[in-house]
Amino acid sequence: MKSFDFELNSKDYIDFNLYNLNNSTTIKKSLIAVRVLLSVIILIMTLALVKQGNVIGYIYFAVIWSLIMFFFPKGFRSRMKRRIGKILNEGKNAYFLGPWSIKLLEDGIVTTNSYSESKTRWDGIEKIIEGEEHIFIYVGVASAFIIPKRAFPDNNGIEEFLTTLRSMMSRGNS
Repeated sequence: MKSFDFELNSKDYIDFNLYNLNNSTTIKKSLIAVRVLLSVIILIMTLALVKQGNVIGYIYFAVIWSLIMFFFPKGFRSRMKRRIGKILNEGKNAYFLGPWSIKLLEDGIVTTNSYSESKTRWDGIEKIIEGEEHIFIYVGVASAFIIPKRAFPDNNGIEEFLTTLRSMMSRGNS
């Protein structure tokens, strides 16, 4: 049995949600649809308002369209980050923020915090993702155990954890 202790803060939770936003096929498709729709609306408005052959009107359209295509996704993610932060500030959120412990057992993972203890069998884990600052152990499409890399003393500790985790997961699923 391997046990790891760490502390989750608001930034960890926000980072997890932003990771999901940035990697969700549904969100990516929605952002493309919104950009295309806004582009079409701006094109129609420009064509309706600009006299044919008026170069200034077409430059105006090109600038607005460029802003939408390049800055809309970044603005969307920035607004989502602020909204997630506001949601976190609405309550104590002591259930998922604060000290955590995770134990890797032969038959699954046990997670413990000040308010709960739960066990997830290995076959209940969908995937393991290593991000820049976190390890996400997904148990659903938008639900995961969030483990900050700062919980480990160094990169060797992170690699050892991931190797142990993957090994136990493959043994548990076989």
